[in-house]
Amino acid sequence: MKITFRLLITLLCCCLQNTNAIADTIVWSEDWTGVADGAASDAATSTGAGFLDYTGTVNIAGEAAVITPDGGSDRIEFETSPEGNCVAGFFEFDISVVEGNGGSVNMFFQMVDGLSRSTNGAPLPNFADTVSSSAGGNNFNLSTTPTTVRWYFNVSGADITYVAPDGSTTTLINNTYDAWSGTTAQGLSQTGSGQGGGLPTNIDTAVIQLFNSAAGSTWTVDNASLSHITAVPEPASAGLFGLVVCGLVCRRRKFTRLNVTY
Repeated sequence: MKITFRLLITLLCCCLQNTNAIADTIVWSEDWTGVADGAASDAATSTGAGFLDYTGTVNIAGEAAVITPDGGSDRIEFETSPEGNCVAGFFEFDISVVEGNGGSVNMFFQMVDGLSRSTNGAPLPNFADTVSSSAGGNNFNLSTTPTTVRWYFNVSGADITYVAPDGSTTTLINNTYDAWSGTTAQGLSQTGSGQGGGLPTNIDTAVIQLFNSAAGSTWTVDNASLSHITAVPEPASAGLFGLVVCGLVCRRRKFTRLNVTY
């Protein structure tokens, strides 16, 4: 088969399209190991470039953060400090809940662009998702046993793929997010909504917040982290890309006429 210029260009396009393998880079993580029990105090994360901002009734107990809503606004802000530039990645937490007398309770989860959620009183672009412990909304079926929950987000300008918690290869469309509870998808390629009208153009902060409707419940958060996702060429694609480029160079310089014989 004679390798023509058109064929080389076709192969080159295939190489460029097949670059959706991913590499995860942890930006920060916190497992509260070694943190003494007691009232939570603002502090840097145990690893990486992160900062924890506690508000309301938040305590450290058994090397985990425990939120006990008291009718006000009780929350943990997980900030990237200094501000990051993350356009694709995921927040991960282990969460358990004791629902209390009222049954199912809701948690407010927010992904934000900027360490401060407002500038001169104007809300920054952000996204909000409501998580129900056992019914309604995004039903995460949380229980007294810790469940690993993840929010994958993509505002990179192009679709990406990642290896999902259930082991499948999943495509995440640009400007959408996926929510997972354990190995169960709670919503794929969702657009969400928030004060800024959807996902921000850059994400560096997550907020777990509980309001008066969750009073009487207890939420335990552990093993928190933020990871960036970066697309990298797959080895086979990288090799083929190199061969195609060499072919284009050789053809352009007319050093040889390429033929492949089977």
